[in-house]
Amino acid sequence: MGLLTLKVSPSVSLHANLVHLRDRSVKQNALMLNVAMEHSPSESLLFFVETQATDRRSIFGGAITTVGGRVWLIKDRLGLDLTASRTSGTSDTTWTAGFGWYGISF
Repeated sequence: MGLLTLKVSPSVSLHANLVHLRDRSVKQNALMLNVAMEHSPSESLLFFVETQATDRRSIFGGAITTVGGRVWLIKDRLGLDLTASRTSGTSDTTWTAGFGWYGISF
């Protein structure tokens, strides 16, 4: 529904987006707000923190907070990512690692 990016400094950006969700199985709608900050201390390295929350937690789950980093193997195209995520109200952390293909063009 909407995306906002604010460049705070040459190495720090803030992002926010608002999304409309629909769970067809229970015929419920919700709004999701994602807020993130990223810091790029060098051209090959990026760190970020992001929180996602909805106004219908009982249907769409609790807020999820993710922290992570990316090493660019090919600048703005191929990155190696490592993230840790946790849903509010839980003590379980989900770790992910993998390659991300960004800036896809044909």
